[in-house]
Amino acid sequence: AKKEPQLMKYKIGPLEGDVENMMISPLLKPYEVPFSNRPYDTVETREVILTVMSELYRINSMMEECFDSRTPYKDMSVMPNGPFMHNGERTSRWTAGLRGLGDKDFDFLNVLPLNGLIYHGGQDPSKWRVYDIFYLNQGPFDSVNELYEAYNSSQLVVVHYPEGTREWIKRNTFPKRNLYQPIRPHSGRLGANTVEPTGPRYRLKGHTISWLGWEFSVTTSQHRGPAVFNVKFKGERVVYENALNDIGLLYSADGSGQDSIFYTDSTFGLGESKTAISDIDCPAHASYIKSVMWSPTAMRGSELLTICIFEVDAQEPLYRHKGDDIEVGMRNRYLVARYPTQLGNYDYLIDFQFHMDGKIVTTATATGFIQASYYNFNSQFVNPNNPGQTPFGYKVSNDIIGPIHDHTFAFKVDLDVVSEENDFQLIHWKYGNVMDALKTVKKENITFPGYFFHNQTRYVEWEHVKNERALDIDSKNPKFWTFVNNNKPNYWGVSRGYRLVPMHSGTQNIQDDHPEAQHLSFTQHHLTVTKRKENEQYVKPIYNPGNTKDPEPSRKYVENMVDGESIENTDIVAWVALGFLHIPTAEDVPMTTKVTSGFTLKPFNFFDKTAVFDIPSHAVGVNKTKYDEEPAELPCQFIPFSVQG
Repeated sequence: AKKEPQLMKYKIGPLEGDVENMMISPLLKPYEVPFSNRPYDTVETREVILTVMSELYRINSMMEECFDSRTPYKDMSVMPNGPFMHNGERTSRWTAGLRGLGDKDFDFLNVLPLNGLIYHGGQDPSKWRVYDIFYLNQGPFDSVNELYEAYNSSQLVVVHYPEGTREWIKRNTFPKRNLYQPIRPHSGRLGANTVEPTGPRYRLKGHTISWLGWEFSVTTSQHRGPAVFNVKFKGERVVYENALNDIGLLYSADGSGQDSIFYTDSTFGLGESKTAISDIDCPAHASYIKSVMWSPTAMRGSELLTICIFEVDAQEPLYRHKGDDIEVGMRNRYLVARYPTQLGNYDYLIDFQFHMDGKIVTTATATGFIQASYYNFNSQFVNPNNPGQTPFGYKVSNDIIGPIHDHTFAFKVDLDVVSEENDFQLIHWKYGNVMDALKTVKKENITFPGYFFHNQTRYVEWEHVKNERALDIDSKNPKFWTFVNNNKPNYWGVSRGYRLVPMHSGTQNIQDDHPEAQHLSFTQHHLTVTKRKENEQYVKPIYNPGNTKDPEPSRKYVENMVDGESIENTDIVAWVALGFLHIPTAEDVPMTTKVTSGFTLKPFNFFDKTAVFDIPSHAVGVNKTKYDEEPAELPCQFIPFSVQG
């Protein structure tokens, strides 16, 4: 039998120098990934949409009578939904909708009670097939012809959108100011803004940025998205790699088209971004770095200005103190490398923030359109006492529900605290009696010290983690997650380190019996710490491996990386998975305003003292003696300046 084509990835380099010196190295084993298990690309997505639309065009009269649609090609859209594998075949779910954003954009908001499956295996779209079609949760129908026969013979409960529905959707979907309401007082005036009076304080050299002691390189991966590499502060490495790896979403809804839809966005291309929106994604004074990506439609590489670099004035103190006779402080400023992107209905902003005191803050922000599901008022899941409520979400507009879902952002954080030889240490924040605290440092020959005011106290207990482990945020039993270098103490004899501080995060509650648990396994734990390996580069594969029994696949899922190896005094990786739970409400229509999650890498005895006293600050002492002052504000003026070099 003829073998199915395979997916292969190659590494080509070095890119500098003569072509004859370049090496081409395969990154996968032969036939490790069948062609049918590859990620999506824009060419295939376009063909999937056209194939479904051509089938719907065959029942155009039904579409017009039910959905106020003159022609599917003009008025309707088709949204391929995840996952793209079903029963071992390359099969996707799809949902039809009405267009609210013109002929080219999908809004994912105005969904119709019409959905099904499409088989799109192989390389010949003429052999693809649309089947298992549902109309208002009635079905499945094996073809559009079978659906049309049921419709014509009055075997279906049908919906009839009133004439004018399409125009109402167009007026109300596009996010714009309501011109029929008074403008909010004073909102027509120019708002507050930030300027760089003397030009930028950072420097760019290719993809490498330096600013106030920080130096790092920023890049993007076509599938995985943005990353920073070789992060140094004051000449010492802190992080080798901090990279977005994936974004996971799982939906629950009362509808055959939207129930249990899940996305792992790396499959769709987190790095396939568009040019940033000027003065919205980034301030006017930002500089831009190009992303390079391959265009399957144009069959060539392209460069876009997608990563912006800028300094932020947080308009708050980084530190301050005001006594009776002294006052000291420093304005909080930090540098941002930002990557805006859009994937389907959702838009994301990924920020890497570098602070003057040695902190690195990584945030992931979601905004855009929700992916809605159809509101069937006859459904048994509609609350009879409150028809706007269902177990899967609220009614948020005409004929649509905002289905509950989550967003989990997965990052790979390869810390190198001064060097690669690091340890992972848990610090338990505990409560007990004085003797409990004493026993954490001394096990024998201990006596109760009589100078404690109370016997009850809080204390910390150190746990040196020897082997790979997965952990979760536990607010009832607080723990500090620290990465230390036991070979490099600071001046006070304490191991130098960094602490990973998560923002508040939602918790994944699906169990192993969920059919998609494997694909979303990286969402099960907030932190997984493993030994760094070359074949453990990502939190999950972007494809389904063909041979699931391969003991050493080229790529692994994060849970398979936790296999008991030692993480003592070695190069270790923190796999961070944080996010939020989303119950959409009326305020999410037409647009969801930004929601943010993320984490901070905070110096933890890395320095000998507060790390900002090599920067001018406000310092006024006794008798109003001015010891230091931040640079003075200057009137706004244009200063030609180059950030290059």
